Amino acid sequence: MILEKSRKLLTDYFSKTDDGLIYLKDKTRLKRHIFDKFFFDIKNLLFKKNLELFIRNFVYLILDFIIIIISIVLLPLAIILYLLGYKISTTDNKTIGYHFEEIFYLFMYCKVKKIDTKKVIVYSPSATAHNKYIDKFYFTNDFTVINNFISAVIIVPLSQWNFLKLDIFFNSNKKYYLLPHQIIKNFQIFIDKKIFIKQQLMQDFYIKFFKKKNHVFFSESNVLKNIKKKEFSNLKIYKKSKIALIKIRESSNSSDRNSQINNLKISINYLLKKKFLVFRVVDKKSLKLNLKNKNYNELDIENDYAKKINALLMSRYDIFIGNISGLHSWATSLFFSRKNIFIDCINFNEINFVNKKNYFLYKTIKSINNRKISKKDIQYNNSDIYKYYTSEKMKSLYYVDNTKYGILKTLKKFIKTK
Repeated sequence: MILEKSRKLLTDYFSKTDDGLIYLKDKTRLKRHIFDKFFFDIKNLLFKKNLELFIRNFVYLILDFIIIIISIVLLPLAIILYLLGYKISTTDNKTIGYHFEEIFYLFMYCKVKKIDTKKVIVYSPSATAHNKYIDKFYFTNDFTVINNFISAVIIVPLSQWNFLKLDIFFNSNKKYYLLPHQIIKNFQIFIDKKIFIKQQLMQDFYIKFFKKKNHVFFSESNVLKNIKKKEFSNLKIYKKSKIALIKIRESSNSSDRNSQINNLKISINYLLKKKFLVFRVVDKKSLKLNLKNKNYNELDIENDYAKKINALLMSRYDIFIGNISGLHSWATSLFFSRKNIFIDCINFNEINFVNKKNYFLYKTIKSINNRKISKKDIQYNNSDIYKYYTSEKMKSLYYVDNTKYGILKTLKKFIKTK
């Protein structure tokens, strides 16, 4: 038991680079120097009352100290890499949605600043990364993706140096930032745009440099084409096949973001009648539909092969229907430029890029007295809508899901557009 916990702790520690952030109670700031986080954690350790948390954080503190010593030893190498133009990405490879958004930002930033993407190091060990196939199929040709866990001995210490980091927080150079769950505690200054979360900064960067240009980010390599041809032939996916991808959020946490698969059943049947091959991404929490149709497939994302197929389908599907969650976000919709119908949206703090290929259906917002409230009326005067980032429940509002007929109507209209 102890050995297993120790292994898990070490694996977690060495599976990602240093993000350079100091997490305060209500805000987040950048690490000022290499010892900053170490001293901050020592101070916080003294207030840990839970013994298990104290032990875990104490072990982390020891590891931090060891890594700092190695970082100092590797300083000459860090300086050489800096002079040669190399940078280390701070992206967290365990959160597939945020990871993709941050890689998308790296694409944009390197394009604007005319930086060779091969000089951007993305540490994403295959043993722990949730996005190993996404990295393999779409990013290895552009960035220097390091997926070897042993490399952590060098990469993690090097990432301690701020001058090597490539991250929008460091590029934006502001005093404080917010994590999404910190919005409520800073509601007024957040809506006044005096403090930002990472998604906002990345979306603003896209608007400033790329929105009017209709820039094409994804181009398929010959290697990827061959992989698709081999894998898709086993699934009877051919060049003229029409593919529909379905992925809804059915998580036990933050249920406000969830959808009900029964609301998509008639849309799935409609797609099947239109001769689409329908692939629904599921996990152990997903409700089974038990549709008896040879063109309906369920990909259990907890299976490694299904993860692989799902990653390949991201650049192949003809239409996606589902939630803004995980791989399916503003970043993937712009990167791959496929048709998407995002349902039951409640991400009012972000920009949804509506265009010919992206359609957004928002949940209906109602007050506790059953009065329907418009998105514009609520977005800047009620912090309840930002509680889905936290464990708190809304007190003055509640959401109503999109209806099955509303989704079907949108699908029929949207499927005819080119």
